[in-house]
Amino acid sequence: MTRLQGKVAIVTGAASGIGEAIARRFAADGAKLVAADVQDARGQAIVASLGDQVSYCHCDVSREPDVQGLVAHAVDRFGRVDVLVNNAGSPGPGGPVEDIDADAFDATVGVLLRSVFLGIKHVAPVMKRQGSGSIVSTASVAGLRTGLARTSTARPKRP
Repeated sequence: MTRLQGKVAIVTGAASGIGEAIARRFAADGAKLVAADVQDARGQAIVASLGDQVSYCHCDVSREPDVQGLVAHAVDRFGRVDVLVNNAGSPGPGGPVEDIDADAFDATVGVLLRSVFLGIKHVAPVMKRQGSGSIVSTASVAGLRTGLARTSTARPKRP
């Protein structure tokens, strides 16, 4: 398919899960793509399997210099950004609230919330100059409904 032919996309969290699936689909649909993640070996392997119109960029989405560098990488490599997919995620700490470490909480907020702000902040000027662009931010149903979190840090065994 060529639905995204000529479009440039950035996908965060592209080294696994939903982000990997989005990156693969966008590449299959003809997009030039920057796949971003902190899982460098996985990210680079995925990019290598997708061809020369795909680039990997190490990016800790909770760090503003990394996000700024990600957007600059896309513009330097492809000249524009048509789509930003804020997809990076992390399950964060689990367990009773009184046992959650504040630094672990802050790290989770950095990945799940701050990263969306930073992505929009740094891609918006590019899209404004172009006069177009789309920003997609994924989120968990846990943001809308309580009771979905693990009650302990141990993962349940699967049958």
